Amino acid sequence: MATLLSPTQQQNVSQQTRMPINSSNADVIADISGEALTIKYYASGVLTTDAGQAAGTVVVIKLANSSILNSLGNVIGNSNDTSLALTTGTILTTRVPFKYIASEQYQASSGAAKADALTNGFANGEYSIDHETGTIYGKKATTGTTDTAAYKVFSSTTSSSEQNALVPFAYDYVVMTYDASNNMLTAIFKTGGAGGATVATLTNTYDASNNLLTSTRT
Repeated sequence: MATLLSPTQQQNVSQQTRMPINSSNADVIADISGEALTIKYYASGVLTTDAGQAAGTVVVIKLANSSILNSLGNVIGNSNDTSLALTTGTILTTRVPFKYIASEQYQASSGAAKADALTNGFANGEYSIDHETGTIYGKKATTGTTDTAAYKVFSSTTSSSEQNALVPFAYDYVVMTYDASNNMLTAIFKTGGAGGATVATLTNTYDASNNLLTSTRT
């Protein structure tokens, strides 16, 4: 029986870089916006949340999602075409190509060693993104600690997170607002908990008798 990979090919498959799988269910594009980023650095080899480290500090950011798409949203992004945008863009200012070879060479190394290798030669403010894992590596341009990101990902129509026809994106947190008559005015769907990224917002309208008239997703 034929096999997918020959023995020679199998031994060259990375243990940490997964083989791409095209799922017929993963056909909905989710536009993630306003995702609060947690900037981290390695303090003596220990991954630590940035508390205002100096410019030039090597930092790592893990996005809430992996498999970040290109600007069109039809394939996984790359160094020349990405949907990722840093909203503030003052801590990490200039995107440069991701070092794929170095990433493979340091896949079994410590996180600190890998981060140093992937940012070796970077000027302050430069960063790159591993689109497959949704991880950003860079060197700070300022002592800032906060930024937000926007990007595109595929959202499968079959997921362990809650989904429905009106909101066909994975979500795990909903924030609702009401009027004086206890009519739900808006429902904000998020992924990544209360501080996560908004994937959809429903806005409801009512008649004078408080009957639901419309529900619009944005």
